[in-house]
Amino acid sequence: MQNKFVVSEKADLDMIAIGDFIALDNKAASSKLIDEFTSCFKRLPQMPKSGYKRPEWSVDKNIRFCNVKRYLIVYKIE
Repeated sequence: MQNKFVVSEKADLDMIAIGDFIALDNKAASSKLIDEFTSCFKRLPQMPKSGYKRPEWSVDKNIRFCNVKRYLIVYKIE
């Protein structure tokens, strides 16, 4: 069974802003980064525990983190 995965409106807007900013200098790099974000988001419902815990940032055991290049993705397993 695949878990439900929802990208918040804030996260979606952040991703678009990051892509737009990078595209000012390098459209190919921007497209590649958006593809990497999308790949991460597609993987998480299938493997929700693939991210790592950061107990210094959250004591909630269901909060996980994963990196896409220099960007930190924060998500909660419900």
